[in-house]
Amino acid sequence: MAPHVRPYCGHLSRRTAQPAQLILPDSLVFSINGKTSFSYPKIETTDKGQYPFGTPYYLLVDMQIQGAWVGKADPKQLPIELEVDWVKFYELEK
Repeated sequence: MAPHVRPYCGHLSRRTAQPAQLILPDSLVFSINGKTSFSYPKIETTDKGQYPFGTPYYLLVDMQIQGAWVGKADPKQLPIELEVDWVKFYELEK
């Protein structure tokens, strides 16, 4: 899947990014503009939920601007808008 996102903030010039996520049997692979940025492997464990991607799910398109993972938001960068032109979802051939 490769949603086309145009994030911008106030006076900043408009930028275009193409994030993608591949859900594979053994890993999740995240990329931006075709370059892999992160990979999350499936590991053998008894911990429930370590790799819950073998079941149906919803695709959420959002923008997290504050939290434990990304840190505190800078009030000088607010407000922030996210415009989504289109989202494509593909199922890989088996």
